[in-house]
Amino acid sequence: MTEVILTLNSLKKKLKDFQNCRINFIPTMGNLHFGHESLVRKAIKKSGISIVSIFINPLQFTESQDFKRYPKSLEADLELLTSLGVDYILLPEKFFLKSDLFNTNVSVGNISNLLCGKDRTGHFDGVATIIVKFLNILRPEFIFLGEKDFQQVLVVKKLIKDLSYSTRVITHKIVREKDGLAYSSRNSKISPSNREKANKIYQSLKLIQTEIKKNQFTNSEINIYKKKLIKAGFKKVNYLVIRKEKDLSILGVEPAQCRIFISAMMDGVRLIDNVKLGKLVCKRNVFLSMD
Repeated sequence: MTEVILTLNSLKKKLKDFQNCRINFIPTMGNLHFGHESLVRKAIKKSGISIVSIFINPLQFTESQDFKRYPKSLEADLELLTSLGVDYILLPEKFFLKSDLFNTNVSVGNISNLLCGKDRTGHFDGVATIIVKFLNILRPEFIFLGEKDFQQVLVVKKLIKDLSYSTRVITHKIVREKDGLAYSSRNSKISPSNREKANKIYQSLKLIQTEIKKNQFTNSEINIYKKKLIKAGFKKVNYLVIRKEKDLSILGVEPAQCRIFISAMMDGVRLIDNVKLGKLVCKRNVFLSMD
């Protein structure tokens, strides 16, 4: 039977009972969708105790209004997680950041300043700080993360390695709506008329993927796709780049596994996505597939 944990004392008592058990941890900010559901199902298949947290982390928001506008559906979330058979739901809002004087900050170096980190100053520091807090309290065997937030996955992997946690990261592929748009808690904030255009993000990534397989794509063509997205109704394309999977660095003549990453704005909603490209090299500004 699913149990909801609301206080730190209750959590500590439970953790004493879990000392000889494997903990499978799924951190979320709530407003759960099918992508979350798929991730939770994956975690439940692992032997051990499943713990899902619902916590809208104020430290990772660069604007207070964005934090206040973040969609909430706690009752529906609890119902979904209970129906899935989650062992424990952790709601740490009342004790996790008890004071406005919370001063500790975890920063994961260079990778936090790339892509989304460029125009969301401090975002990944906020993510890292709260993840470290969760890891310190729960000491999970596994933490489950979706690949839509691929940069976040890399940040968490790096902090786990650098701080010598024994927790292992298990990722799950991006889950998409019927038209290809990646599931996101923020999708509900897009107007119906613009929602029909939002899948242009994924369509663009797939077209670029096809061009790369033909060895016909250059760096300069990225700007063409950016302009097409603006014309389609996006207010801004924050970035559209091809980077190495391991550390988001720029590809050179040495072969490396790569992805194409995008972030674009529509109706004030920041949409992100990525597509795996396989092993590539970049020679004379042309991306060449090595697969």
